[in-house]
Amino acid sequence: MVTHIAFRPNEHYDRDQASDGLSRYGAYLAQKRGMFRDLDNDQPTEDALEFSAAAWEIAQSPIMSPGYVTVHPRIQSADATWDDEHRLAIAVAVARDDVLMGAQLLRRARGWAHDRISGGWYDPQDCAVLTALCLVTIRVPILAGDLPLPEFRDTIPVTVTAKAAVAAICTVLNPVVSAVLDG
Repeated sequence: MVTHIAFRPNEHYDRDQASDGLSRYGAYLAQKRGMFRDLDNDQPTEDALEFSAAAWEIAQSPIMSPGYVTVHPRIQSADATWDDEHRLAIAVAVARDDVLMGAQLLRRARGWAHDRISGGWYDPQDCAVLTALCLVTIRVPILAGDLPLPEFRDTIPVTVTAKAAVAAICTVLNPVVSAVLDG
């Protein structure tokens, strides 16, 4: 059985492509520091969920392209939301044609297109052909206790802490999302 890794920080690319020789992601954190502001008092957030959600968003395309987090090609998106109960949820949309294609009516339908060069999956957007696309949305709860406490230097998120937040999210997501990819 093949096990797919859904999300993986790419430390080598981050360091090799860094304009400062340290971290490309760190430069984006500094540039996007406003995303780490508490909405109530316009100060850097002290909330681990808000901090981690911002770190996660910055680590991916379209903010970083390519992202600090390498994402399996069948994953269409991975968006973070948090609630008042101190839970972070990552909603992952995964292309899963086999779910739809098992239905008798849809056997002739076109599904997701696959770019063999990039490995990515995309909507073929061909209105002349019957098309049925399936997305599986997975919401994975992440508790504040699973995440590092926010750290800042001169209102700039500390890169090591933001990377730790991203790694913690990957650790929680991978077993769940990889099971869907492998299924």
